[in-house]
Amino acid sequence: MQRDNGIEARRLALGCLADVFCIDPDTISKKFLDHAPALASQAAERALASVGLSEQDI
Repeated sequence: MQRDNGIEARRLALGCLADVFCIDPDTISKKFLDHAPALASQAAERALASVGLSEQDI
C-alpha cells in the first residue's frame, strides 16, 4: 500500500468512527466490498448530472 504504484491517495469508507481503529488488509478489503458499489454509483450519477446527462443517455 505504500509502494510507488502511481496511486496518489487512498480513502477509507467507514461505517462508524470505531472502524478507524481496525485497519488491516482484510478489514480494508471488506470495507471496499461493502461501500464501493454505492460510492461508484453516486460518483457516476454526479458526473452525468454535471454535464446534463442521465443513465439513459449512455
